[in-house]
Amino acid sequence: MSDNYTEEVLPLFKLLKTEAFRFIIVRYNHYAPINRLKEDLVRLFPTRKLISIDAKKTNYETLTQAYYQLGQGFLLLENFEEVLKKTELYAGLNQRRDKLAQYPIAFITLIPFSTSESYIRQIMEKMPDLWSFRSFVLDLETDLSDNRNFDTRSLQSRMNEVSMLDVSTKEEKEKELTQLLTLVENTPETEITFILNIYEQVAEVQKSLKFYLEALNTYNKILGIGLKIYNEEDVNIAKVYYELGYTHYLLTNYESALTNLHKALIIYQKQNSENRLYFSPYVFDIFNAFGLIYKEALSFEQAENYFNEALKLYKKAKRDITLISDFKLINFLNDFAKLYEVKLDFEKAEKLYLQAVGISESMLKTNFVINLLAKIYFNVSDFYYEWQRFEKSSEFLDKITPLQLEGFNAKIHYKKAKIYLKWHKFSDAIDNCKIAIEWDKKVGDKFYMGLNYYQMGRVYFAQHQWSLSLFNYLQALAWFTKTNNDKYLGRLHHQIGKTLYEQRLWEEALSSLELAIECDSKKENSKVYIASNYHQIGKIYHKKEQWKEALDNFQKTIEFHKKYKNFYYIGKTYNRIGIVYANIEEWNNAFENFNEAEKYNIRYNNFQDLARTYHERGKAFAKSKDFDAATSDFEKSLQQKKKKHDEYYIGNTILEIGMVYTENKKWGEAITKLKEAIVFLKAESNLYDLGTAYFYLGNTYFKIFQDNNKKKYWKEALKNYLKAINYNTLYDNKRQIGKCYHQMGVLYDEKLEQADEKLEQADEKLEQADEKLEQADEKLEQADEKLEQAKDKKLEKVNFKRALMYYKMSIEWKEKLNLKEELEDTYFNLGLLYKTVKKYNKALQYLNIALKLEKTPIREKKSGDIYDKIGQVYQDQKNYDTALEYYYIAIKYFELTNKSSELADTYFNIGDAQQEKKEFDEAKKNLKKSMVLYQQIGKEYEISNIYNSFISISLEQGKLDEAEEYQQKSEEIINKYSNRRETKNYFKDLKKLKVDIENKRKQLE
Repeated sequence: MSDNYTEEVLPLFKLLKTEAFRFIIVRYNHYAPINRLKEDLVRLFPTRKLISIDAKKTNYETLTQAYYQLGQGFLLLENFEEVLKKTELYAGLNQRRDKLAQYPIAFITLIPFSTSESYIRQIMEKMPDLWSFRSFVLDLETDLSDNRNFDTRSLQSRMNEVSMLDVSTKEEKEKELTQLLTLVENTPETEITFILNIYEQVAEVQKSLKFYLEALNTYNKILGIGLKIYNEEDVNIAKVYYELGYTHYLLTNYESALTNLHKALIIYQKQNSENRLYFSPYVFDIFNAFGLIYKEALSFEQAENYFNEALKLYKKAKRDITLISDFKLINFLNDFAKLYEVKLDFEKAEKLYLQAVGISESMLKTNFVINLLAKIYFNVSDFYYEWQRFEKSSEFLDKITPLQLEGFNAKIHYKKAKIYLKWHKFSDAIDNCKIAIEWDKKVGDKFYMGLNYYQMGRVYFAQHQWSLSLFNYLQALAWFTKTNNDKYLGRLHHQIGKTLYEQRLWEEALSSLELAIECDSKKENSKVYIASNYHQIGKIYHKKEQWKEALDNFQKTIEFHKKYKNFYYIGKTYNRIGIVYANIEEWNNAFENFNEAEKYNIRYNNFQDLARTYHERGKAFAKSKDFDAATSDFEKSLQQKKKKHDEYYIGNTILEIGMVYTENKKWGEAITKLKEAIVFLKAESNLYDLGTAYFYLGNTYFKIFQDNNKKKYWKEALKNYLKAINYNTLYDNKRQIGKCYHQMGVLYDEKLEQADEKLEQADEKLEQADEKLEQADEKLEQADEKLEQAKDKKLEKVNFKRALMYYKMSIEWKEKLNLKEELEDTYFNLGLLYKTVKKYNKALQYLNIALKLEKTPIREKKSGDIYDKIGQVYQDQKNYDTALEYYYIAIKYFELTNKSSELADTYFNIGDAQQEKKEFDEAKKNLKKSMVLYQQIGKEYEISNIYNSFISISLEQGKLDEAEEYQQKSEEIINKYSNRRETKNYFKDLKKLKVDIENKRKQLE
């Protein structure tokens, strides 16, 4: 027999590095290797006690008392075969398994080779509970023909160079790696077995440092050496193929991983079925690895099949009493659960996670198991967190506290802060960040200090408190700098960039994001984050309306995601590209990219971004006036959010549906949805969007008021605008506040128009009174009318002042934000307000300011409207030539922008001005152009007003028959559209013209 001592004991010493309960069985053919083992245990673990007890000379009470008094270290029980002969000993030890496992003692049992080969079966039958806790089975053989003394110094000197303690920091692991590689260099090539063992340790340390390419190279060296000393079908070669396959999996080289794992599986499957005790655990590992690979490759059905095969093998192995440990099963259950989590099969995932928890809790005997249990609780908490089950997620974190693991305290509160952030319980999130920071101060963990300040910054960011968010991010940056740990620097600069973006500090935001790209470019495993930085840069250029730059950066984002096979987030960027094209109204490109986003999000199970895609595509449909398609997409978005339990944003989508109904003039449905959205937003504490909801509810009531002139709707509109201002003030949302003041100005402007309308009605009634009443009665009626006029004049004055006040407040907010486009709208409306009260110089002043803003590079979308209104002011002043100059400029802009309705109105204004100038033929030509356009766009009711103008011209020209013909045509249209407010005004004009026709006929007679 050959001396296999070195080959066998190195894995044992590696196992014993962790102070925990171990049940180890050692068989030997000579007492020399046992003496050598004792000496090495003393030398290698000098701080741990070792006692040796002979089973032939002890009883149960003496044995257990010695065990408990030892407390920690090594207990060697010699002649263990004697225990199997004494019921008192084997039954007592079996029944006290749980208590024995509470002590960090390596319980090493020694059995001579002379014992029957059935000793394993005897242990399984007589001590099944203790057997289930076995950690290692070791055979120590020596060549009995050479009864030499064992030289322990050679092994001792080499092993002392290698750290026998668990290492946790990167620096310690790198030091251990250097020591191991040095040991290989200094080891004679003849000691192949020892070199192989050290290479195995090298590969494991490399993997723990995530040096996967280096680990792959090491395993290839192990394979090369192994093939020189083992048969190609030896299980030792199979183990190497497994490690090669698993390392390729870590490198995402899935084809190479599958190739090597299949090689390992073929070797194991060729083993005799009686040898299941040896190879079944490795087959279990292979099936588990297959499942992981197919899960990552998104072949979920194949992944599930392999995981199920592994589970069957485990159940079979448990019946055959093999070496698949409960620890391994716990990790497997976690992997299997994650597959179902990705497949969105919540129930199956939850069942597997809780099964892992149950096994962990049943093993709660030693500190080692307690730490594992804490990690399992963390995993399950993360699972519920991902599924938005925040209460459950928090509940599993609370289970860790009773385990009294002080090292977990800071992490528990850090995790709780993350949960409360997602749960939108912001004050609780802040409180837990602060508690975590206090724990970090106690242990001096500067890195986690930075991490908790980073987390606090994210909480304030979610609350739109940009200044506080930025302050905490800078605190985090200071702590990360002190630790020289650049793990989160890229992410941190990214978040700083996002915060500056929200503050509209574009250039500063771009600088931070470029710095984030620089940080992420230096680290291989952070390069995938570069894509999110390009995505954010694209959003900045989008806001700056630099469309090409925005699209270029979004395209870079997609290229990075594809390069690093991060397909999960590609849908989000296609969604953003769709939004850009929707902004510039390139609808085909917009919907093409939204559809691409939908495909990616469905394919890669990104249901949160799928909800966003439906939401944004719905907004695009609404903007392009396809209201049914918009509503359909918003409903799809709601379904996805409910499926993902993303209840915080449900109110926002209902709000969008309400806005679509408003645009579609479905007032009742709009009010119902907007009020429903407000209920959700309040329940979700989403006060930011609540301001927007009240603003649009105010707009809806305003639209209703414009249709039917009922005072109650005017009041509802005003009330909701004021509520919108209150909520927007909470978040300093100046943009929205400016819009509210603008709308309130328009609201009071409408009141002013109503006052004018009432004066016209009063004049009409006065004329009727002239015909019907006696002189005295007529004067009395006139007095009453004049009194009403006085009241209306007073009302006009009040409403004018209010509208003026709100417009000026709106200008103040918009100038602060440099919102030129929206500022132009307010100056335009202010000009119209002064036109209404006949203050023409002021009207021209503000309309010209609007025109100046319109001429900036931002846009030229409203130039025609402004020129047209300036023309109307000059016409009101009877400056017809100047009015016509402005009208013709307006015509050019309306033709350029295809605004048919506005074009028709302006041709009418031109005809009206020419009529007043007595240029009747030219007036008729332009009025006919207006008529053709009104017919094309379906505004036939406007033609009655044109016929009224024709009547006036015919009367001026003395063409009485022609005037009467136009009168009949006008009356037909007015009767057809009698429900419209415009035709009511035209009917009043027609009545006056009919009187003029009658008077003219009388004159002729």
